[in-house]
This record gives sequence, structure tokens and C-alpha cells, in this order.
Amino acid sequence: QLREIATRARTRPLLGAVCSSEGALAVARGDHDAARRSFEDAIDLLVASEARFDAARVRLDLAAALSALGRDDRAKREIEAALASFQELGADGESARAEAMLAKLRGPHARRPADVAGTPLGNLSTRELEVLSLVAEGLTNHGIAQRLVLSEHTVNRHVANILRKLELPSRAAAASLAGRHGLG
Repeated sequence: QLREIATRARTRPLLGAVCSSEGALAVARGDHDAARRSFEDAIDLLVASEARFDAARVRLDLAAALSALGRDDRAKREIEAALASFQELGADGESARAEAMLAKLRGPHARRPADVAGTPLGNLSTRELEVLSLVAEGLTNHGIAQRLVLSEHTVNRHVANILRKLELPSRAAAASLAGRHGLG
């Protein structure tokens, strides 16, 4: 019934909330794949609506569904994207929740950004390490912007800063260096 109302109203934030609710119901039924699809739809709608906080909260729900499906790598990326948004928005409580989820998913022996201290990557900020990791995965600046819920301009600046700090000529060289240090 709520979906029908949201469809008639044609507002993305309301449709996003409906998709998120449907995802929560699917989780309650134990259908994590249906939950994943609903949460992905919700994120698309909320990002298009510039509802960054709500999109980040749904990313945490998506991460939980992905983890239940055994897709921990993607779950980590979703949590990291949510965490970045929460930090930019100053949402400390949600940031702490995301950090706790990430720590649980990573496990006790996981490599953390702090492990890059003493390497060429040690001069990069946490955000630059996130961007570099996604560059190493082969994402374009547009793809990185969508993943981290940033503007493409901001991602362009981060990539330029990474190349300058690492004294590298290209994204490919940065991706190669990141791979050698376990990012991406």
C-alpha cells in the first residue's frame, strides 16, 4: 500500500524509503538477496535525491545483507562509503556504528589503513586511501563519486592530490603502487 502511494506521489525520497522498508521486511523473512535488491534500489533513489544521510544508512543495511550472502568484500566497500558520508556530515553516532560494523567484518587480523605507515602511502589521508583503493579496483572518477557519494569534482581533486603526493605520472602507476601495498 505504501509503494502505491509513493508511486503516485513520484518522489524519490519516499520511493527510497519504501524500498528500504521492503528490504528490511525481506531481511526479516530471511531473503537476503531480495533485501539486497531492495536496498540497492533505495540507495539509487536516495542518492539521486541528494539524501546522503539516508543513503548512507541504507548502505549499512545493504552491507549486512551482502555479508549474510557471503559477499564480505562488497559489504566492506558499502560500509566504507557509508562511513565516509557520515564523517563528512558530522554524524558521529552513525560513524561509530559503521566503524563497529567494519571492524567486525574485517576481523582481528585485517590490514587497516594505519598499516601503510612507513610506506609511500603513509602520506595520504584516509579519504585519499579510499579513493586510491577504488582507482586500483579500476573504477573511473565517476564510479568512485557514485560509490563514495561525492561529487566528481571532489574525486578529481583527490586523484590529483594522490598523484602529486606520490609523485606518480598516472592513475595506472597509482593503481600499481596501491596493489603492491594491498589496496584495491
